[in-house]
Amino acid sequence: MKYNNMLLYFFVYVFSILTFSCSENSKRQKEGSPIIGRENEKITVSFGKSKKELQFAFNKIDVEQQDRIWKNIKLDSKFKVGGIESEIFLYPSRIRVDYSDNFYVLDNMDCSVSKFDKKGNFIIKYGKKGRGPGEFQNPFDFDVFGDGTVAMCSPNDYKFVVFKEDEIFEFIGEFSFMRICFVSPNEVAYFQMMDPIYSSPFGKANYKTDKAVEYDNIFQQERFSGEDFGMLPFLIGDIHSYNSNTLVYISSIMGYVILFKENGKIDKVFKLIDEVNDSGISKREERIKSKDLQLIRFPRLDEYLFLSSNIYGDKLYLLNNQVQRDQSEFVIDIYSLNKGSYECSIMLKGIDDIKSVYFTDNNLFVVKETTEVEVFNYVIPEES
Repeated sequence: MKYNNMLLYFFVYVFSILTFSCSENSKRQKEGSPIIGRENEKITVSFGKSKKELQFAFNKIDVEQQDRIWKNIKLDSKFKVGGIESEIFLYPSRIRVDYSDNFYVLDNMDCSVSKFDKKGNFIIKYGKKGRGPGEFQNPFDFDVFGDGTVAMCSPNDYKFVVFKEDEIFEFIGEFSFMRICFVSPNEVAYFQMMDPIYSSPFGKANYKTDKAVEYDNIFQQERFSGEDFGMLPFLIGDIHSYNSNTLVYISSIMGYVILFKENGKIDKVFKLIDEVNDSGISKREERIKSKDLQLIRFPRLDEYLFLSSNIYGDKLYLLNNQVQRDQSEFVIDIYSLNKGSYECSIMLKGIDDIKSVYFTDNNLFVVKETTEVEVFNYVIPEES
């Protein structure tokens, strides 16, 4: 009897340990931490003639080869803004939309963002070329909060600027801001890749208080043993806000989609359906002739998995760069962020020289190489 009691206590003890372990693993998984016992995601990076294995701070992603699910799209052109014979834009690149359906266009060459109403009438312009407050040398990205507050970043100026009604706020950073997006009315999330190992590539700054905090680093820092790899250009990608306060990073080269919680913890990770071009995962350097300088080369355009992206509602829209197409055929891949998976693809036909796109639930904004922006109504029929 005594032996049976001891055996019973032993099984209860073992069960308690297993239950606690499973609970801890589940808790870690919910918090975005790697699950104990699971292999972490890794990539092999080329540094000149040598190769290094970089380990991520999230678990290995099991990817099954997936064929595209094609759906039809019906387009109805509403209006056009700009064009070769127009002086409205010099080099338009990106589009954003606010809660009132006004749309905003980043003009890299003009160092400005132009605001238009939903009928295409010009309203106001933010920013200009220069080095003063609200001025830029080379604006690279921008975002618009729902109320119409505009943020622009300029990597060479090490700053982002927020235009809120009649006020201008400037945030000067330690690193170059490559991408930005609002994650609250007063906070702008940013992406940098100058020092992505020992400083997280992602953070957010309150532009009114000048306080900044880092998000979780996507790399396991302790695996680098003090080795500093400097800038990693293959990290290039887009960041967007999802559900107002969730940061989403979409890697243009590695194909990861990473969602961060409001507290900066990694919440969910999945991959795009295209195979990654291994030649893009490298760090290329070349010496500038007659100067003792090393120039870091970014991936070639043909190595990018997508050319532009945007999030609207639950959907992530990507202008694909890998599927075979001609000048008037472009593929849009659509993903569900809630499910963390691919949903379908559509083909845009008859629209030449697309540079970037922006989807809402019923409008499609297309930026063209001809410096023209065309706006369409669109419908994706349920039965295609």
